Amino acid sequence: MEHRTDQPPSTLDQAYACWFSGDHDGALRSALVCLTHDPEAHGAIVLVAAGSLGAGREERVERVAAGAVRALALRGDLPAALLSLFCLRAAGASVTALITELAADYGSDSPLLANVPQRPPALPSLRPVPEAPTDLDIEHQVTQVLDAYAKRVESLPTDQPRPRFALLSSMPAQSLVRFFERCSLRHVQPGDCAVREGEPGSEAYVVLRGALDVLRGEGGSDDGAEAEGSGVLAELGPGAVFGEMALLTAAPRTATVRASKASVMLCFSRDELEREASATPELSEQLVLFCRRRIEANLVNQAP
Repeated sequence: MEHRTDQPPSTLDQAYACWFSGDHDGALRSALVCLTHDPEAHGAIVLVAAGSLGAGREERVERVAAGAVRALALRGDLPAALLSLFCLRAAGASVTALITELAADYGSDSPLLANVPQRPPALPSLRPVPEAPTDLDIEHQVTQVLDAYAKRVESLPTDQPRPRFALLSSMPAQSLVRFFERCSLRHVQPGDCAVREGEPGSEAYVVLRGALDVLRGEGGSDDGAEAEGSGVLAELGPGAVFGEMALLTAAPRTATVRASKASVMLCFSRDELEREASATPELSEQLVLFCRRRIEANLVNQAP
């Protein structure tokens, strides 16, 4: 069975692919194209803002970008909010206040947490994709979209309930801030393996965007083919956690996780956990407790 990479990437996926390849100008242009048919594409607004930093308007641009991150968090899309936040941080924006806000809203001690469903990923637009803006009008278009967006998010509600997320909502706000500060992002293309069965691992991941398949057997072979008897055990989307056992042990990975769509993941390593063990013992204790609970749940699910 061939792995599923036939879905065309959305314009926003193309923008993220440019961003993570270092083509920030290409990301800006693709994000502007995305906004022509979806003015509420908060992630695209953040990429436009991130690509506009350094043009002598940092305070205004960062304010608009912060509004987009908050809008994503308010609609219950913490993975997209985190992806946007980390893109801003990579562009040199100050995100300390945003990290604190997200942790306060989604940490285990947040009064806003409720048993509400996580927001599903947005469906790709079927409208024809406009041409990317030229150098002559790109500055004008950036100003237009940022100004228009700023007006739409002037008065966002703040008391909407927030959904719970595995791992992230198991930590109180103070520990979650430290966790976010120690994480990095990893971007994988369709067909790429995030982890491979049998190989050593030292990182845990939280999916922020995209889709990945969990396979066992020879599902992670280099040619992408699956051996007889192997197959997709599970499909992972935004908010899913995998690889967390690597935080506790150096044992080989027990399955392969391969991207079926371009995907971005939050990454936390065992080295970071060990460094935090002395500085913030509460964080390491909570991560270890989460991992042990997952092991116990897996054993129960596999019991005859």
